[in-house]
Amino acid sequence: MKTITKITLAIIGLTSASAHAIVGGTSVDESLYQQYVTYTAGNQRCSGTIVGGKYILSAAHCMTNAKTGNIKDQQLIKFTINPDNLLSRGFDIAIATIEEQYKTPTITFLSDLHVLDNESVEVFGWSTGALKSAVMRTYPINPNIPEALFLSDISEGHTDEGDSGSPVVLNNKIISIHGGKALNGNDTDTVTSRIESSRDFILSTINDWHSPTELKFTGAQTIEIQSLHVNDTNLAERWNNKTLTTGGVTVTGGTCVTDMITPFGTCTLDVTAGAGEGAIKLTDNNIVTINRAAVVEPDTGGSTDKDNNGGGGGGSLGWLTLLALLPLAWRRK
Repeated sequence: MKTITKITLAIIGLTSASAHAIVGGTSVDESLYQQYVTYTAGNQRCSGTIVGGKYILSAAHCMTNAKTGNIKDQQLIKFTINPDNLLSRGFDIAIATIEEQYKTPTITFLSDLHVLDNESVEVFGWSTGALKSAVMRTYPINPNIPEALFLSDISEGHTDEGDSGSPVVLNNKIISIHGGKALNGNDTDTVTSRIESSRDFILSTINDWHSPTELKFTGAQTIEIQSLHVNDTNLAERWNNKTLTTGGVTVTGGTCVTDMITPFGTCTLDVTAGAGEGAIKLTDNNIVTINRAAVVEPDTGGSTDKDNNGGGGGGSLGWLTLLALLPLAWRRK
C-alpha cells in the first residue's frame, strides 16, 4: 500500500526586516520549513514563501520600488505587484521571480476560500536567528474591507514590525499575507491581505504547478501537488507522450493524469523511484528532482604523491625541509 507524502505543512514562515520578529511563541526547527524564506528587495529585507518553484509570494510594499534583490546566492529578476496594491484595502500582495528554481522539499498550498472570524491561525518568525511560532485569531475590524483579514493577539505570541510578507496558515494552507499593524489602537494586532482577494493576480502571474522541487525516497510514494493555473488543467498529455519523467523515476497514475484540476485544486501523482537520480517534469522548466546525485568537487589540479611519485607532495615537503636546513647552512658558512 502506497504511503502518502504530505507535502503541505501546517505552518507558515515569518522573517523580520528588522530585529523584531515573533514576540513570545514557541521555538521550532526551521530546517523543517524550507519553503519560508527571507530575501532582499531594494533596500528592504522581508519574508515570503516559495511558490511554484521559482517565485516568492510576499507583500507588495516590500517590492514596490525594488529594482534588484536576492535570496541566498540567487538574484531576483522580476517584481510583479498586484495592480490593486493598497495595504489598507487588503491587496498588499506581490510576487518576485527567482533567476533559477529554488531547492525545497517542503511547500504549503494556497487557499482562495473565505476565512471567517474567530479562527485560530499560526504564524512563524525569526528572532535573533531562531524560528518561532505564534497562534493568533482572526477577527472583524471593518466589515467594509472584506479583502483584508485581521489577526488579534491572544497571548500565544504575535507579530511585530518587520514581519512583512509572511504567510498566515489555517488548516495547512496559506490564507493571507502579513502586511502590518491593524491600526485599531492595539500595536500587537495585524492586518493581512487575503489570498481570496488576489486570486486572479496570483494565478495569472504564476500559471504553473506548485510542488516541492527536491525529494529523496526509493520505492513507491504518492505526491500531492497544487494547480495555480488560470484554467483547468492536468498532466495527462505529458504522461501519455512520456515526457513527464526522466531517469529512475516513473509516474504510474494519480488524479493529476486522470482528472481535470481546477485553479487552487490539488491532485496526486503515484510515483516509483529507484536509488538513482530522476525527475518529474511538470513542465520543461518546473522540475521535481528526486534523489539528486551528490555534487563531485572538481579537481583543482593539485598534484599528489601518487600522481608524481612523490614529486608534488615531495616538493612541498622539500621546501619545508630546505627552510629547516637554512640555519644549518648558515652555520656551515
